[in-house]
Amino acid sequence: MRRGKASAGSSGIAAAPLASATGEFPRHLTKTLTSTLIFIMPHIDSTRFGEITVDGKKYHQVLIAGDRVEERDYDRLTGLFGTSHRIGDWEVEAIFAGDPEALVIGTGQSGMLEVRADISARAAEKEIAVITALTPEAIKVYNEKTRAGRHVNALIHTTC
Repeated sequence: MRRGKASAGSSGIAAAPLASATGEFPRHLTKTLTSTLIFIMPHIDSTRFGEITVDGKKYHQVLIAGDRVEERDYDRLTGLFGTSHRIGDWEVEAIFAGDPEALVIGTGQSGMLEVRADISARAAEKEIAVITALTPEAIKVYNEKTRAGRHVNALIHTTC
């Protein structure tokens, strides 16, 4: 690999190299091959009550599908269920998007998110692993799997 400053191409814009001088990708960037698409999977940096940080950006709660990170729709959830401790039909569709190898569901700091039985049943039909854990453990599992090159989608609840 060539060392030194990134050079400006024909566009005149300098681009920093993605890989380090040793040829390794930065720790938080993981390549995952899904069919013919290559995603740079998001990295979950941290969590605390009511907050999660993904690739340096803070969210309240998230859905991660492939390389997309979306805030869970709190208003819609509380409008339908009176709480964000439930999973909406649109969220189920989102976590199955792109035929992931695994689904990681963070049930909150004390496990209050109700995981629907139809998620496990659908995952079993599609031979998709479902990992359900308290949110701090779930983010460790998510990061380990994506670092290993696995295509993992996630729904992470950050409160109770």
